[in-house]
Amino acid sequence: MTELLDFYIERIEREVAVEAHREEAKSRGFWERLTLFGRVR
Repeated sequence: MTELLDFYIERIEREVAVEAHREEAKSRGFWERLTLFGRVR
């Protein structure tokens, strides 16, 4: 029973971490593009 619970907690934590990383990468990409355009002009 506890092994199943641990499995689910681990899986949820991993999904949350992946989602947070994806959002962070998205905003970082946005800022990189913004500074890149600023440099080009």
